[in-house]
Amino acid sequence: MIDVLYVDRFFFICDRWLAVEEDDGMVERILPVAGAGDLTQFKQLFNRSVRKKMTNDHLWVSVFSRPTRSTFSRVQRISCCVALLFLTMIANCMFFRAQDPDHGTEIHIGPITLTLQQLYISVVSTLIVFPPSLTIVTIFKKVHTYMH
Repeated sequence: MIDVLYVDRFFFICDRWLAVEEDDGMVERILPVAGAGDLTQFKQLFNRSVRKKMTNDHLWVSVFSRPTRSTFSRVQRISCCVALLFLTMIANCMFFRAQDPDHGTEIHIGPITLTLQQLYISVVSTLIVFPPSLTIVTIFKKVHTYMH
């Protein structure tokens, strides 16, 4: 006879700090068990999704708040940020002093004024920088998968 072990999972939603130096200073709270309705509320789903995207998928933010289970290390993330920064600087240097003296058609967005040539240069620079940056990030994210 095989005994089946059932494990119950309970979720608790706090949304408050449990620290003396943060929020109201309390470290003890009474938390009710969250039901299915509580876990599927828009606020909970949105907060969880934004937190996951920012800490794992956003390259610059994830350097400081990397998920603990991620195989994409902080050193690799910083390397990708530096590569992105340098690639952007090189791409922008390629178009340095390439602007017409007559400035062409200008677009005003509040206090910012852009010419069509500036927009063109920014789009072309992005197209130059994006593929190698994406390749570097993909290699770092996949390298652990292929090594094990």
